[in-house]
Amino acid sequence: MRTTSQSVQEAEKQLEQLKQDNQALKQELEYKKSEGFIEKEFRNRLGLAREGEAVVILPRENSDHSSVDRNQRPEKNWQKWWNHFFGS
Repeated sequence: MRTTSQSVQEAEKQLEQLKQDNQALKQELEYKKSEGFIEKEFRNRLGLAREGEAVVILPRENSDHSSVDRNQRPEKNWQKWWNHFFGS
């Protein structure tokens, strides 16, 4: 009888935890459906800014600058897009 009541108590605790997790996921889903989240994602992923704002892109901390050929010119943005769509 004691093991059964312990099992029931553990199952109730697990059920309560799952309810809390479910509520947190519902809140996250509502936030991700919001206009604010969508705008934030567009701005962050595409590097967009509102009028009067500046976009700052920081280099990665672990980037290895020693492997860059100093004589090679960096590609222009339009060249990168061309290569992306049509190949090198």
